[in-house]
Amino acid sequence: MSKKNDIAFEDDKGAKAPDAAKAPDAVAEPEKPKGLKDKLLGNKKILIAAVAGLAVVGGAAGAVLSGALSSHKTHEMEMELPGPAVFLEMPKLRVDLKSSPKRRSPFIHLVIQVELPSEEAKAALNEKMANVQDVMQGHLRTLTVEDLDGSEGTERLRHDLVSIINRVIEPQRAITLLYKEIMVR
Repeated sequence: MSKKNDIAFEDDKGAKAPDAAKAPDAVAEPEKPKGLKDKLLGNKKILIAAVAGLAVVGGAAGAVLSGALSSHKTHEMEMELPGPAVFLEMPKLRVDLKSSPKRRSPFIHLVIQVELPSEEAKAALNEKMANVQDVMQGHLRTLTVEDLDGSEGTERLRHDLVSIINRVIEPQRAITLLYKEIMVR
């Protein structure tokens, strides 16, 4: 410390720091140790190659799993589409319903049309029409007005009547049933 301008600082261990005038840029930060992330980001070529490699491997795995590289040929199958639906109007039904304390002698009046897939199914239904009507009337007599109330009741009735028709005309099947008239009193 020979000069006035030269100022020396002592650190905790008693060592003198270099003069500020002699080393103006001597304020250096200690280097941080590089981690894996810093190493990978520092070497961008390796990072780009790794991403490209993963994309190629993923694409190849997707192609193999989807069957795009399969040597099996697809099988062709011919299927006959059903023709236009056939409709058959059932005879009118007027059936007494099960009475309840609220209503005495309730009844239902139905005019329905059955949608069938073919003329064969229509012929089977015509042939067994008496049986279908008998089972339908028996089912309707077990219902109350409350059972038929609202859209849920009419949809449940539709399902029940289609099931009855399908049981009677088996192996033929009805597609659905359409209400032309429905009146519950």
